[in-house]
Amino acid sequence: MLRRTTKRLPGWRRRSRRFVEAMLGFAWQAARGYRLTPWRSPYLRWRLETYWGLHAEKIGFNEFWRFVWEHRGELWRLMGWAGRMRRGQS
Repeated sequence: MLRRTTKRLPGWRRRSRRFVEAMLGFAWQAARGYRLTPWRSPYLRWRLETYWGLHAEKIGFNEFWRFVWEHRGELWRLMGWAGRMRRGQS
């Protein structure tokens, strides 16, 4: 994972770093078992199917990355929400 630094970071940098760490943690868990090929993950395909309306069998490399690019702002907000929920549980 990311290495902790010993020097003190400004508040906005600490918050930004925690956000990125939470985002990466969510993405890592969501693609479990399919980390090098996330478009093959049954969980992520199901999530895309329910959100985008495209049948899961039709989601391949191109469709997956097109979705990620077109919805990157929404995915960024989702990752932030997931990170906040995760921090609240621990």
